[in-house]
Amino acid sequence: MSFKDDVKFNIKLEHKACIDNAPLMEPRHEFRMKDLAYGQDFYLLPKFVFRPFSKWYDCDKIITRQVIMTKSKVGLKRMDSMRSSHSHRFMMSSQKFYNPAVEEFEEEFVRTVGDTVYELELYPRLVYLGKVTEKGEKLHKKAIVNKQVDQNYLVKVLKTDNIPFKEVQLSKKTTLFNVLQIAAKHFDENPKKGRLLIEDAVISGRKLFMNLEEYGTAVGQLIYAEFQTASNEWPTEKYGENGFPK
Repeated sequence: MSFKDDVKFNIKLEHKACIDNAPLMEPRHEFRMKDLAYGQDFYLLPKFVFRPFSKWYDCDKIITRQVIMTKSKVGLKRMDSMRSSHSHRFMMSSQKFYNPAVEEFEEEFVRTVGDTVYELELYPRLVYLGKVTEKGEKLHKKAIVNKQVDQNYLVKVLKTDNIPFKEVQLSKKTTLFNVLQIAAKHFDENPKKGRLLIEDAVISGRKLFMNLEEYGTAVGQLIYAEFQTASNEWPTEKYGENGFPK
C-alpha cells in the first residue's frame, strides 16, 4: 500500500507469480498428469482457497479432483437420517475434509462415517476410447504403447499432434456400462447395440456392470467400443483386424 496526499490508501495490485499447472500434464493431454507424487510435486487446495488464488495469480490450467462416496446396503437405508443428524464429525469440501473440532482441513483422503466411506480420489482412471470400424478394424492401436501415447507414432505415422482417441478421466467406481454410454454418445451410436473390447477381451452382458477398479483397468488403458451393423452383426466377428472377411 502507498499513502497519498489526501491520506487515502491506494492498494497496488501486483502479480508476482502464477499458478503454473501446465508442466504437470502429459504432452497433448487435457486430463492426464505426469507420474508425479502428491506432497512432493503438487498439492491439493479446497475450492474456497483455490478460487481467490486463481483470481489473484494467473492460472494456466485448472486440475480438479472429486470426493467419491460408497455405502453399504445398510448405509443406504440410513442415509436420510444421517443427513439430518448432527453426528457428522466432519464436513466435506470438494478437495479435503474439514474437522470442526480443530477448525482446519485435514490431509486424510479416506474417511468413514457410519456405513459411508468418503474418499478423495487423488489418482482417477484415465482411459482412451476408440471405435471399431464397420470392417472390424481397431484403428491406431499402435498409438498406445505400455499404456502411454507413442509420440513418435503421432508425428511420423499420423503426422499430427492430436491423440486419435477420446481422452476420458473417470472415477475408479465408474462402471464399464457407463464407459460404453460415454463412447456411444461420443461416436453417435446406440449403446444398446454396443460392447467394449479391452485388450483381447469382449466386455458385454453382466461384465459391463463391473467398475473400473473391479475389472483392474489401468491408467492409460485403450478401450474400443464396437457397435452392431445394420444387419445386427459384430464387425470383429465378420472381419479380421486387416479389414478382410474371415
